[in-house]
Amino acid sequence: MKDVKFPMRLDLSELCASSLKEKFKPMVAQIRDFENKLSLTNNESSIKILTKRQDNGVISLPEQKLGPGDSGSGIYQLIAVLTHEGRTTSSGHYVAWVRFEPKKWAKMDDATVSLVEENDILKLSGGGESHCAYLLIYQTFKVPKI
Repeated sequence: MKDVKFPMRLDLSELCASSLKEKFKPMVAQIRDFENKLSLTNNESSIKILTKRQDNGVISLPEQKLGPGDSGSGIYQLIAVLTHEGRTTSSGHYVAWVRFEPKKWAKMDDATVSLVEENDILKLSGGGESHCAYLLIYQTFKVPKI
């Protein structure tokens, strides 16, 4: 299998229509500002996001009313991966990997559940007969509450 890298955070805002990009600008700027203040890189910024309050130096973010399927920013975070291990899709084994808190993941292999680190998830990109990402599931990325 070919090694295909995937991001922990997927920024689709650049693929959107100009009118939608304009709508996203305030939230994208807030997310970038938040990351800069925390000195996070793209691979480290896998944080569940909620709106913040302004107290004790916490960053203030605008409230947004989002419709169904509206991310408010075009930015999504990886929350689950389905992998396949084996030579063909008709033979081998499937495993689910699910984020349950920032940088912590659960590997669900039949009746066995074990804890894994975020770095282990990035190794699921293929390149051999070991676990290879088959399905990636992303959800809306919002700035976390501190």
